[in-house]
Amino acid sequence: MYDSEAIARIAAEIGEKVDCAVLGQIPWEEVPRAIVGAFPGSMATLQSLSANHDRLNFLYVENVDPAYLKSYMEHYAFVNPWAEHWESVPSGTVALSEREYPARLLEGTEFYHDWLKPQKNLEAAAGIKVSGEGDSLIFLPVHYDMAQSADYDDPLSHVLLRLRGNLARAMHLSTQMTTGMERAAASAAIVERQDCAAIVVDASLRLRAANDMAQQLLSAGDPLRVHQGQVSLAPKGATLRFAEIIHALTRSLPIDATPLVVRNENQTHLLSFAAIPVSASTLTGLLTQPQPLVLVLVRKPEATPSIIPPADVLSEVFMLTPAEIRLCNELAVGASLAEAAAGLGISVETARVRCKTIFQKTQTHRQIELVTLLRSLR
Repeated sequence: MYDSEAIARIAAEIGEKVDCAVLGQIPWEEVPRAIVGAFPGSMATLQSLSANHDRLNFLYVENVDPAYLKSYMEHYAFVNPWAEHWESVPSGTVALSEREYPARLLEGTEFYHDWLKPQKNLEAAAGIKVSGEGDSLIFLPVHYDMAQSADYDDPLSHVLLRLRGNLARAMHLSTQMTTGMERAAASAAIVERQDCAAIVVDASLRLRAANDMAQQLLSAGDPLRVHQGQVSLAPKGATLRFAEIIHALTRSLPIDATPLVVRNENQTHLLSFAAIPVSASTLTGLLTQPQPLVLVLVRKPEATPSIIPPADVLSEVFMLTPAEIRLCNELAVGASLAEAAAGLGISVETARVRCKTIFQKTQTHRQIELVTLLRSLR
């Protein structure tokens, strides 16, 4: 049934569908459908997991019960032990479960007992790792009954081997397209930013673009540094907060809109952040998606327009002292009480006492109320 001619024909038919799918000429679902058509009774999927195995980028599937498909997409994809195996092998690897990682070794896992075993006919499998680059793991597994293993194992592995070239070309085209979209979005984000230093980073803190002013800061290593392509901040403690903000923005999570205050012995910088939308390609068949990017603007406080009233106004209206006004300025640009104290060269306790006095004079109770009041008077 599966002689060399049949294997070549099946591989050519499926390979043509791969070539058409990446160009958006047919949906990717046609690829697993063709595999199941050539190997009746099997179940085939083409799927992409995020590097942390916490998100399905896509899932194209054929011959899965809808209830099991739903539960897989919602939970079992993220606890699939076979995903760890695919992560550990090079792209292009073709493997048979019974030879490499038999299903019986998964006994004791919820994936096996609650998802795989109840379907009764999927414990044997063959598959190919398409890619493990960047933020995604892409693999194409084909499952079938143990009784079919003797008939399907070798022919299916030969078909998958013949598909390596088609899948590699699909990945290459996808990567080229998405990289181009990311590059265009990063360049557009900084092209008109001439009033301050501006950089673009991705979720891994890799530098993707920088304007001339930012290049100068990177060359000086203050406050921005770049090592092996990754951006960090001169004060090591600030890098953690920097990474937290980038992580949140690249996952569409809310962040505190106040600037990140970065200080060293001689200077203070304010960092503002904004997510960059990356336009989707008109080619709907790409196996990769543009990475989320973040624009980072770096300014010095003295280059930032004042956002609170002049000192003489604050002194006259609220009877604030010069020291209290300086603390107000620090808080207004987003500094925490500890950061403000460090910037002013006073202890945190002194800053706390001074802040309480400011609250009393302005009839406010929290820093956010104070800053809101001061900004409203500007």
